[in-house]
Amino acid sequence: MNNMAVYLKENFQKIVDFFAVCVVFFIPISAALPNLFIILFSVLVLICLKQYIIVRPAYLIAIISSVFFILIESIVKNNFIVDLAINSRFLLLLLLIILFTQVKNIYKIEHAFILSTFIAITGSFVAIIKQILLSPNFLLDTGALINDLLWLERPYFGFILTLCIFICFKNAEKKPKIRIWYFSTVIIFLCFSIYISARLSILLNIILIFTFIYRSSYIKRGIKKIATLFFFFFLITTFGFNDTMKSRMHISDNINRTLHLFKAYEPRFVIWPCSIKMLQQDLILIKGFNGRDEMEEAVVACFKENTKEIKAKQAYYIKQKFNTHNQFLDFLLMGGIIPFILLLSGFILLWNSKSISFEIKVLMLLFFAFFCVENVIQRQLGIYLFGIFISIYSNKESTLTSR
Repeated sequence: MNNMAVYLKENFQKIVDFFAVCVVFFIPISAALPNLFIILFSVLVLICLKQYIIVRPAYLIAIISSVFFILIESIVKNNFIVDLAINSRFLLLLLLIILFTQVKNIYKIEHAFILSTFIAITGSFVAIIKQILLSPNFLLDTGALINDLLWLERPYFGFILTLCIFICFKNAEKKPKIRIWYFSTVIIFLCFSIYISARLSILLNIILIFTFIYRSSYIKRGIKKIATLFFFFFLITTFGFNDTMKSRMHISDNINRTLHLFKAYEPRFVIWPCSIKMLQQDLILIKGFNGRDEMEEAVVACFKENTKEIKAKQAYYIKQKFNTHNQFLDFLLMGGIIPFILLLSGFILLWNSKSISFEIKVLMLLFFAFFCVENVIQRQLGIYLFGIFISIYSNKESTLTSR
């Protein structure tokens, strides 16, 4: 036993990086295996606690504080056990930050993530092809079947593809010998995000591509112009022939009808006004709701009122009981103004920091956009993505090359 403890302490960093790679590799392809490796990872850090490095940049402290505030409020309001499903995920976020700020070898983690995403794409594509053979007119626009075919829910799958594209551009800057491999990978991930019509992912991917192409010193100006024209032609052609995207965006020959249909079928046009309306009740803006059950009741009541003109739509919204689809609004409704400010300030502090690299600021911009349309850290997958990536890039001692 003593020999094992000595071995763990002597090889602490190598084992930490190994467990980190295992967790990240299984994120896109398994819901259970990352949890298993997190347990082993936690035991290792606990045994070798003296070798733990405290990483405390201001933006990370602000984000951790916002989560702590929500948890403490939940205890004070006697709702910690009632809201245990969500609170346990918040605790998981804190644990991930503790563990992954110890990681040094980012290079292996990034490439394990890219590899597993390739596996998820391959598995999803095979399932889609089988479905198309059974139903030739099948579209990946709406319906529960889509989540059965894709290995991950579409918004999160799309965001994973965006993270992979970010990683590819980031490494292409530093690895000229395999730059063509990274660019080829970007094209594959972009095409798949368009194919599955992951709307936010497509938008973020376009921003990433233009940002990195025009900031890259190794790409000549003439090639940048040609690449831009080709990329626009590619997008126009792809969208023009992508029936799934047309259906998802409710695109028709009439612009006004397209906007009307998009607004009518996009839940956030009902959810967000309801969330804003609830902030005007009593002291919700100051202290938040007394638990998620109370918030859910208020949400359902608002849905009933805002969709009463169309009974079928009203029944759908009441049945679904949608969350806020915005992480900042969720913190505002659950904890009041303080956790909202703390969470938002975490992003602002990072963007305003002169010691943080441009690439990491771009990464956090991606998460900020995702936070604006999804309750990211209420989902286990969202917790893993945010907790891991914000942590590994927060450690100044981390390396980008395999050693």
